Amino acid sequence: MGLLVKIERTIVFTCSLFLASVFFAVVLMRYVFETDLFAYEEWALVIAFLMYFAGGALASKTDSHIKADLISEIIKSEEAKRIYTGILQLVEAAILIGLSYFAIKMFLHEFARWPNIPTSTVYKIPLAVPRFFITAGFILMAFHALVNGIQILRGHSVEEETAL
Repeated sequence: MGLLVKIERTIVFTCSLFLASVFFAVVLMRYVFETDLFAYEEWALVIAFLMYFAGGALASKTDSHIKADLISEIIKSEEAKRIYTGILQLVEAAILIGLSYFAIKMFLHEFARWPNIPTSTVYKIPLAVPRFFITAGFILMAFHALVNGIQILRGHSVEEETAL
């Protein structure tokens, strides 16, 4: 499990640096050299999808995504709070499994028109590539939420597993 988290962190970090560099280059080229980085949006969008869904999977694993959970603040008993959190993680996993199903269908739908699969306009990047990242992201989010839910219900802490 530690290797998967390290890979996800590396992907998010690398993509963040790459996209920041691209946007810096775009601004530099546009306002200093008065030229344009032609159609950079096509491949930058693919990298953004990878970063976004790897970040979602990482947040699901580390339980660091944004939540508006008032009930856990009301519960006083640590045992009840642990059970509530574990069940909440399993509900999240069930929802993500459903989203993974639709993401898989979306990804496979790209190949229905083989060999004329849809591509981007300029660089002809298959639209299946970002959709693969969406699918993989939802599957990883579901996996992490399921594992976290089971671990929490068994009495383990999520923080213990993700500490590096």
